[in-house]
Amino acid sequence: MIESLCAAGHKVELLTYAAGDDVEIDGLTLRRVQKLRFPFSIFNFLLRDVPIGLSVKKLFCDALMAWELIKLWVIKGERYDVIHAGEEAVFLAFFLGFLHDRPGPIVYDMDSSLADQVVEKFPQLSPIAWFLDQMERIAFRQTSLTLPVCEALAVKLKSAVSKANYEILEDVYFEPEEENEETEELGSRSKELVADGLAPAPTNGAGDPLLMLYVGNLESYQGIDLLLESLHVLHSEMAPKEGSKETRPWIVKLIGGIPNDIEKYQAKIKLLGLEQAVFLLGPRPLKLLPKLLKQADILLSPRTKGGNTPMKLYSYLASGVPIVATRIRSHTQAVDDSTAILVEPNETSMATGIAKLLMDTGSELRAEIGTAGRKLALERFSIKTYREKLFRSYAKLSSITESLEVRS
Repeated sequence: MIESLCAAGHKVELLTYAAGDDVEIDGLTLRRVQKLRFPFSIFNFLLRDVPIGLSVKKLFCDALMAWELIKLWVIKGERYDVIHAGEEAVFLAFFLGFLHDRPGPIVYDMDSSLADQVVEKFPQLSPIAWFLDQMERIAFRQTSLTLPVCEALAVKLKSAVSKANYEILEDVYFEPEEENEETEELGSRSKELVADGLAPAPTNGAGDPLLMLYVGNLESYQGIDLLLESLHVLHSEMAPKEGSKETRPWIVKLIGGIPNDIEKYQAKIKLLGLEQAVFLLGPRPLKLLPKLLKQADILLSPRTKGGNTPMKLYSYLASGVPIVATRIRSHTQAVDDSTAILVEPNETSMATGIAKLLMDTGSELRAEIGTAGRKLALERFSIKTYREKLFRSYAKLSSITESLEVRS
């Protein structure tokens, strides 16, 4: 989004957490939350490795971000044509506006439903779900424009604001890097990954096993438990008999996850007796994603919760590799039975769906599903389509702000 806005001539100031690597984009000014000084510096470890979703660490970082925003907005008197707020930062934007002059238009970048996210992570808060929904509706009404990433989130907006106040802005697939010195180095590292076990090793006379790949974090809503249990069913109950040529042998690689989650699922893999078939590789550089996906024969998205489409699904589609995904709204608002193998979110159904592709010994079905998925990605989820929607959305703000040189 920042690259797109800057490429269009806008100036962007990005206020973000202390953790992470700096990026350089023409037109971007990067501002980070400052680390705490002595005697509070002992708490700086909270600024590192902020997990996905609601957490104590994230709330702590948000409090520090609020202070940085006060310094910029109230003390230094910075003025912006547009405040582009991601997720819960939208509440900081319009509540802090009451401390000072009302800011310009606020754009709410909505990657998920905050109300649903809180209740899913902390079921004990279900009694106050109505209150959380009302807080979210306040955000919809107080902002000039909301950008939900999928239709499921737009449903929440339809009952609160008019269509003129929101635009569905789906994520995009990652484009392969152009051939240059940096990508040559990445290509070399990609080969090292293959040698290091990403690509399947040949089996003695039985043919190479098919490589199934999962990419993403290992949070519970991603359905990793479901995936491992379905692989156990596939391994123990659907394994081909000796000498059978009905199915191909297989292995599964999982890329991503923080150390604690990797350790947790490594123990489960051992408990299910899948040590020789399932491997946790840990995180890999994001720029390698297109190359890594194309090395796979089957891609897996076993997600069990959430209404927003996982961003990786778009890159899955663009790779041209067939996908097995759960039949939940998170997936079905982006793919259907012609562009993915959709299965019910239970281990038997997922095992059956995977087996369907494993029994495709001539690769016709895999090629058909993969080709249809890539066509869909090129038509609906390209950077070109994304930018058209983004600029159309920002054009709606022209009646609110006089300047087209936007500083977010």
